[in-house]
Amino acid sequence: MLLKNITKSIVSRVLFVTIVLLVLPLLFYILFIYEKEYKLRAELISTHLVDESETHLLASLKEQLFTHIVVLFSLFILCAGGILLLMILYLSKPLTQLRKVMHRVEKGDLKTRFIPQKLGFEINNLGLIFNETIDSLLLKMEEAKREKIEKEAYLSELKIGHQIQKSIFPLELPDFPKLEIATQFLPAKEVGGDFYDLFKREDGKLVIVIADTSGKGISACLYSLGLRSMLRCAATSLDDLQEIVKKINTLFLQDTRDSGMFVTAWIGIYDGKKDTLEYACLGHHPPLLIHKNGQVEKLKTDGTLALGIEPYQEIPLSKITLKKDNLLFLFTDGIVEAIDQKGKPFGEKRLIDLLTFFPKTSCQSLSEHLISELRRFTAGKEPFDDITYLILKII
Repeated sequence: MLLKNITKSIVSRVLFVTIVLLVLPLLFYILFIYEKEYKLRAELISTHLVDESETHLLASLKEQLFTHIVVLFSLFILCAGGILLLMILYLSKPLTQLRKVMHRVEKGDLKTRFIPQKLGFEINNLGLIFNETIDSLLLKMEEAKREKIEKEAYLSELKIGHQIQKSIFPLELPDFPKLEIATQFLPAKEVGGDFYDLFKREDGKLVIVIADTSGKGISACLYSLGLRSMLRCAATSLDDLQEIVKKINTLFLQDTRDSGMFVTAWIGIYDGKKDTLEYACLGHHPPLLIHKNGQVEKLKTDGTLALGIEPYQEIPLSKITLKKDNLLFLFTDGIVEAIDQKGKPFGEKRLIDLLTFFPKTSCQSLSEHLISELRRFTAGKEPFDDITYLILKII
């Protein structure tokens, strides 16, 4: 449409110049000069000639003047044609330059630009629009390139994060008498800091840990990995749970300092010989203990902040005796904060209802049923946060 309008504009200008250079001078001559010259000659002839040859002379005069007009008209055509040719060449110069610029851009030279010409009129406007289009294209190409680099860096970080995250979890679960164990970890798209750990000490006791590091990305994974190493080292060298927790918190504070990172955790030591479980809840969701009669008990200890916030003075501990068919469910907040299509959370009550509905089911069957219910609830929606849990049952 724009090229069509430009063509019409050029044609109209050429026609206008043609009228000015050719038609108007000719009409001026015919209407003013030719008429006066004819009348003047006719008057002279009629004044000096009174014989019969007057009519012949007047006719000859008309013929001469008509020839004169034809010659002048031819000269006008030649002059006007030459001027028009030069004008067309001059007016087409901006269009020719624009065509060459477009050809260079087509060949890959994105640095070339249209330079406005005199009497370029709409061609200049078209050229400037073309320049702006190329500049916008280059800007978008730079943005796309930058986004591609950022995306590649993000995907690389995500891959490394998932590899680190996998290395945090135990490769295999310990074989512990009178204890059935099932675990589950469903990672979110973004790398988080959830982890659990189960390992047997030399004294035969089982250390049970579930934790959630604040933040996302590789940094959260690295803090989780560091904390897990501190925990294993302290738990194998120290017997007292309170000393273990103090030790790892002191070490973790040296790493976090002013970073603002912290870890909520629940740490327990299970003595299979006495069926006792001593634990500390450090700002974490308290695990759920499901008794055989369906009663639910939350294993929490009040007044203790998460790891990495401030030094501990005294750490409240609790100790319980586990009985046959007791079910212990440890989890991070990803499971209760999972949402459906309407944004409604899964919630702790729904979780408790599921756990108490299948009291005699094996841990693995219960885990599979729970994952199935979560997926049905979220309608396949990708989890916002990692879903991590441990199921332990006394058998």
